[in-house]
Amino acid sequence: MYEHVRQTTSGRVYLGPCDIILSDQNVVQPDILFVSSVRTEIISPKNVGGPPDLAVEVISRYSVRKDRILRLNLYAKYGIREYWVVNPVEQSVELFRLLGTKYELSGKYKPGTPIVSQVLPLFDPDPAKIFQPY
Repeated sequence: MYEHVRQTTSGRVYLGPCDIILSDQNVVQPDILFVSSVRTEIISPKNVGGPPDLAVEVISRYSVRKDRILRLNLYAKYGIREYWVVNPVEQSVELFRLLGTKYELSGKYKPGTPIVSQVLPLFDPDPAKIFQPY
């Protein structure tokens, strides 16, 4: 994702921990976030002062409820356009798109099926690359 965004100059990618200030009471640190180039004014040296275009969470057995329920609802409430839930155990990526004020599951991608994002056009990685060992 970083390489794609850098080459296309489409915005900025950050790895957690990076504070996103959604409100005075809601500060989150997704595992990965993307802010499009037309919205970089929300980025400061200390944090991101508003919803990014994309938030990615890698779930574990300890974070399932937080990532699938709490974060899903919070991110939708504050208008994050896409939310990806990466599941290393299933080797899958669930992509949720914001429709109005709620997310709709756009697709569940497994190795062999490229991810199709509206937020990152022309970025269609195969989930197999995500789950490759280093």
